[in-house]
Amino acid sequence: PFDDVAQQYASVRSPLVDAWKALDPLAFPCVHTSLALSGESDHLEETHSPLRELFTVFALPETKESPGADVVVLKAPLFSLETLGDMRALGPRYAMRVAKLWEALQYTPDHIVLIGYSLGVIPALDFVYASQAQEGAAPISHLISLSGILYGSAVADEALGYSSASTSIYREWVREVWSLHETLEPLEAQSSVGKKLATLARNQAAWSRFLADFARVSVTRSGELGQLGDLGKKLLSEMDQGKVLRGLGFTGSLLTEHGQWIRAYNRNIRRWRLFLEQALSAFDQLSTRGRQQWFESHEPLPSSLRFISVSAVMPSEVLDEPSRSRLTQAFNPRMLDFLFIRENLRMHQTLTKVQAMDAWVGIGESRYDPKVTCLLAQAWCAAEFPHEWWGVLNTDHWGIAIAKALPQKGVILHPFPRAVFLRAAAAALSQDSKEGEASAAP
Repeated sequence: PFDDVAQQYASVRSPLVDAWKALDPLAFPCVHTSLALSGESDHLEETHSPLRELFTVFALPETKESPGADVVVLKAPLFSLETLGDMRALGPRYAMRVAKLWEALQYTPDHIVLIGYSLGVIPALDFVYASQAQEGAAPISHLISLSGILYGSAVADEALGYSSASTSIYREWVREVWSLHETLEPLEAQSSVGKKLATLARNQAAWSRFLADFARVSVTRSGELGQLGDLGKKLLSEMDQGKVLRGLGFTGSLLTEHGQWIRAYNRNIRRWRLFLEQALSAFDQLSTRGRQQWFESHEPLPSSLRFISVSAVMPSEVLDEPSRSRLTQAFNPRMLDFLFIRENLRMHQTLTKVQAMDAWVGIGESRYDPKVTCLLAQAWCAAEFPHEWWGVLNTDHWGIAIAKALPQKGVILHPFPRAVFLRAAAAALSQDSKEGEASAAP
């Protein structure tokens, strides 16, 4: 996310951007968690990547409408599991990684504004606690929860069976995926060729059955999925023609590099299982139960931090007129910026009858509410940090993060422009700072 914004402002210079461009591409490696496995064990492998692979750094231009600002985006490397698994472990790791970035660039910011998008609000919150424990860490003045899942997601509850919606499409998908997880068998190196071929055949059948069931569920429930239902129909059609089976790569020559092929095959099965386990672990932390457990295990945020919530909704469910939004009071984007949406997610909201929702999390779950938090965790009842809701971005949940929407009728729509949000946020923060200085003046 935001790589397209970085390209848009690639020519904008600042001391931080200049230092970033001068950094050795291979310098200052940092630990990250990879999907690769260690030996024959089933835990994740920690590898090292240079800072240039772990961050995107660019600057917003200074204009009459908004001030300039440096933007540092934390990136998960390819095949990384850093966006899955235990979200609580990421905050401290990211805090250390950012501290290493400042050290490498010989740069110390006056203050940091953290932005956590979707599930990223969890490591963003933990980042705050980890930074407090770091000596000499740059102060964090604001934390912006951008469509963050603060109090849980109804979709996650449905998928994991925590809600009464036991027939949810998401629940059916999870069942199909976990069934495949339990069914796939590794090859036994010492077994006969006949047994190996039998295991291959069973795995092939399980994978084919999974694809067929997944596709049929998608088609049967296509009213909830829009274009994803069309994808299921296409998958079924290609399976009927044998195209999918030929491309699966499960069958191969056992006579060529026999031992190496078996090890690679088994490692792929283990990767698949591990990926599912880590994905479901992250999913569980997005449930209502998972979010309550987080609040119960953490002390309130420091009073020096200002917590800001920004939500997203379907355009048909916008709660505030654009002129009334906290963001657009400071920055006036084009009306066209508010009009983009993907049809399948709008259809999902219409059929599930969930109001004021961005297709993943509702306004009530993404907007910080001290009363709700107090009900979840008593320690937070006396929290004194300032908080504010800035309003909504008129796009769905994924429109915030994905550069281009799915094509509809031959046209690719662009979701809500991230550059507009970043500049609007910078303008709002600058306005707040000026108002604070004015109120503090004698």
